[in-house]
Amino acid sequence: MHTELFEGHNPFAGKLVRNHAFVPLIRAVQRDKRIPSRDLARSVGLTRSFLYRLFNGSRILTEEHIQSLFFALGIDRGRAYIAVIELGDWRRYDDPNVILVSDLVQVFIPDLDRERTGAIVAKLPAAAIKHLSSQLTTAIVQNDREVAERRDRLAVNGGRA
Repeated sequence: MHTELFEGHNPFAGKLVRNHAFVPLIRAVQRDKRIPSRDLARSVGLTRSFLYRLFNGSRILTEEHIQSLFFALGIDRGRAYIAVIELGDWRRYDDPNVILVSDLVQVFIPDLDRERTGAIVAKLPAAAIKHLSSQLTTAIVQNDREVAERRDRLAVNGGRA
């Protein structure tokens, strides 16, 4: 990508470079779903040549382009952001832990919004966040163990509970 064109001259330079980080995920999903570039470009209202220029970095990949491509390919925005931006690895998009965290965020934020209405909203210290994360991780791992034990019992009993 031609980042030198943007760095130091554009207040959105970091965002533009970040946006381009989604290209490998977009291309992988496009390939997995066997969607020709012509069809993908048409579905998001672009020409095939402009789509190629977005992908190779010679054109600016905007938030609108990303959202359109995600929608056209069925890419979950939250999972993509966690994998690509937070973890720095588009290949983790289908990672079960990324899927779980994305699903939790989609439920957790509305729950917090509803439950914290009218309350004093205090920022939690890092140690408290680490403690909450540890508790949640322990609960998830315990659930995994219980599911595995039930599955194993069913297998031993020939599918009977």
